[in-house]
Formats: sequence, structure tokens, C-alpha cells
Amino acid sequence: MRRPFAWIGAGFALGIFLARKWSVPPELSFIVLTLVLPLFYFARRPNTFVPAILGGFFLLGCLRDGVDRLIPPDHISNFYFPRAASHAFEGRVISDPEIKHRGQKETIAFRFKIERMLAESAGRPVSGTLQVFLFNPGRVPDYGDRLRIYGKVMIPKTRSFRGGFDYGKYLASQKVSRIFNGFGRRSAERIEPARPSFLGTVLAARRLIHRRLECFLPFPENQLMAALLIGSREKLPGEIRDTFARTGTAHILAVSGLNV
Repeated sequence: MRRPFAWIGAGFALGIFLARKWSVPPELSFIVLTLVLPLFYFARRPNTFVPAILGGFFLLGCLRDGVDRLIPPDHISNFYFPRAASHAFEGRVISDPEIKHRGQKETIAFRFKIERMLAESAGRPVSGTLQVFLFNPGRVPDYGDRLRIYGKVMIPKTRSFRGGFDYGKYLASQKVSRIFNGFGRRSAERIEPARPSFLGTVLAARRLIHRRLECFLPFPENQLMAALLIGSREKLPGEIRDTFARTGTAHILAVSGLNV
């Protein structure tokens, strides 16, 4: 067999892909893998050993994805949040915040890694990631900032019609299980600034490039160039997005939760 490691890697990746697509339970993958392992003893001939190896790594890929989808008891998806109630969390910003303006409304979106949930008397450890939307917060947080956020928790909407974009499934693929909406200047409070990091430096350079494009190119060419070069889409006009969609090239502009 030529390039055996490539075939083994392909089998492993295929197992991860199919397990994620069909939500294969990790228990089933483990049982099948346990039953297949004794076959390696009998698969001594090349024509049987190679398929057995590939099948084994395929099952390992299925098991790997299933283990990743196991939810710990303190995960946010295990909690019930009344729609009308407000909640508070502490954690860190783990994505570069995106900003979008519509008239006088400013929306800031970012991913938020939860550290604990605040109650009336004290806090309790909670794990998981939130897709946060802050409306007119008055201040844009930085990547890596530790925040205390106040607002409402929602379950992402799933696809409502055939062929529609399934935002809930997209967030699940990014290991995000809940949406958080905060309103006003009191929706976010910075309790610790961002620590120096390599990714933080890269994101700061990305923002610098965006500002330079805005200085040297006219609108909307500067925003189109920013979207294509650095993936910054928050100021890209809607008519340009529609043009990309009509011509079948919308994949060039990556999906953003702000545009759903």
C-alpha cells in the first residue's frame, strides 16, 4: 500500500465526519470497535490486514467525535433559563468582537467562554460557550477581556424551512449551545483586561489593517477589501452581500451570526 499514513488519516477523518453528520453515539462506536479488535489477530494476510487497519481507524474517528460531544454536568446546556428572566455570567471573550451599525443601533457580537454563573448570593462554576450579542453597550470589549455580562439566554433557532440556513446547527459545530443577548451600557462590565497573547497580537494587527484600508480606499471598496483580505464584514453594505449571494459566490464572505 502506497502512503499508508495518508490512508489511515483519511479513514480517521472520515470517521469523524460521518459521526458528526449522523450524530453516532460514542457508546455504539466503542462497542463496535471492541468487537472488531479481535479480528486484527486473524487479519495477518495483507489483503485482510489493510482493510482491518483502515476500519479500525475509521471507528477510532467515530469514537473521537463522540467523546468530544459528551456534555459535562456543569455545561450550560444542562440548565433551564426562563425566556423572560435575566442572568449574569463571568468569563472571557474568545473571539474578535464584530461590530455592526444600523442607524443608531450598535450590535457587538463575540464568543464568550463561561467561567461561572452568578446567582443572588454567590456564583457557581459553569462551562460552555455563549454566542453573545450586546446592543448599544457603549464600549467594545477586546479579545481576551474577562467580563461580567448581564442579559437573557436563548436557544439558537434551527432551520425552519427546507434549504434554509440552520444557525443552531452551525453554532453547535462551533461548540456553542446558547445565545446571550445584553441590552444597554450595563450589559457588560470588564473585570480584568486581556492578557498578552499571540492571537491577541494577530487580532490587533487585523484591526490596524482594517483602519488603514478605511484611510486609503473609498467606501464601499475599503469594506469589500477588508472582507476579502481579513474577513472583517461588519461594515460591508447589504447590497454587496446580496450581489455575492445572487452570483453564487457568497462563500467568499464567511457566515457571520450578525447576518442571520
